[in-house]
Amino acid sequence: MEESQLKNFLSILFRIDGFSSFMLEYKSNIKDGFDFLDSFVEWRTKKQPLSSDENLIITIVREKINDFNKTIIPPILFFDSTQRMDESIVSAFSKDLNSAKTGRKAIVDAKYQRYKTITESFIYDEVEDKGLIEKYADAEHPLVYAEISQSVINSGAYTVGLHFLFKNIKFINSCPNVYWNSPFGLLGCWQSLWEFGRLLGSDIQNLPNQTLSKYYKLLFLLMSRAIAVGTALKMAQVCDIFRNRAEMLRLHRIPFMSIFMDKGFIASNMDVQFISDCYRGYMYSCELGIGDIFQQMLWDSKKMYEYGSLTQIGNYDNGYKEIEDATWMELVERGRIRSIEVSSSLCTDYENGLLQFSSDEWELICSKIASKHYDHCRKYDWKDFK
Repeated sequence: MEESQLKNFLSILFRIDGFSSFMLEYKSNIKDGFDFLDSFVEWRTKKQPLSSDENLIITIVREKINDFNKTIIPPILFFDSTQRMDESIVSAFSKDLNSAKTGRKAIVDAKYQRYKTITESFIYDEVEDKGLIEKYADAEHPLVYAEISQSVINSGAYTVGLHFLFKNIKFINSCPNVYWNSPFGLLGCWQSLWEFGRLLGSDIQNLPNQTLSKYYKLLFLLMSRAIAVGTALKMAQVCDIFRNRAEMLRLHRIPFMSIFMDKGFIASNMDVQFISDCYRGYMYSCELGIGDIFQQMLWDSKKMYEYGSLTQIGNYDNGYKEIEDATWMELVERGRIRSIEVSSSLCTDYENGLLQFSSDEWELICSKIASKHYDHCRKYDWKDFK
């Protein structure tokens, strides 16, 4: 925090009884104004509750810190915790969903395998409805709708699953998004938009160029925002988002090269973004103490850096160590900066309504998906894990 701004905030806070004593006791360096303010409020509350006038002073200072942060923090990273929605319904839904699990699981190999020596698989839980769908039919929360949609679609009941997926359009397409500062709402938004693309499959390439470009831009923006807010709140889901964003950029390199170019990064290599996201996702998992689970991300980042591939390994001449003439960590940092700058620029596009889909565009997307998928009962080899 700049010294002039710090003095301004402190001069206001000295009007509150006890603040001078708090300053004598406070030993940490004042880097984050909100953390500092919260520390003082906690310290003072233990000794004496704040009066209504003192609470007003705290509110004024908090707003000033907020306004200051907006001027120095990239838009994609700016997180206002006071704007976070009540998402208690997610916890209630998660509890009900877990109680509806039978204890049986099925292992299904992924359709697309990235490695020669590792078989990637999904583990599905068997769930009995027990009135769950009816109970949360009007939950009005993106993640609840996304979870119901994915579960039902996995069973083969596309009509019901698509109904819940399509209910999330109003959240995905709204600007401002009421869940912009709410982690679970963001998870539901990007997961649903991702699911639209998955269900379209190869037909996504038949969308009009402008629609397809908006799809990729909005998905990248929502994933980047979910990473930013999730990181601020120390959420484990961020590790998976890093992994998925890395894969998306690697597998859809052409449209994203165009997007990055439009934002000022000429001839950007999406493999460098992959290197960066995988490494950063792994390091973040280590911060949470779950690095062992996500260690493959570290190896994939290193393999891409050294060999330029996840499978055709052994030829160092193809590695980005030679192509980019940069160290592994330099490419990680390069990718980090690009992601922040591109997604922050997309924030402006989003706020100006440039990433919103028209009703005709949504109708086209939904009709294509509905025509591709029909109801059928999927059979799984369930194993009892009770």
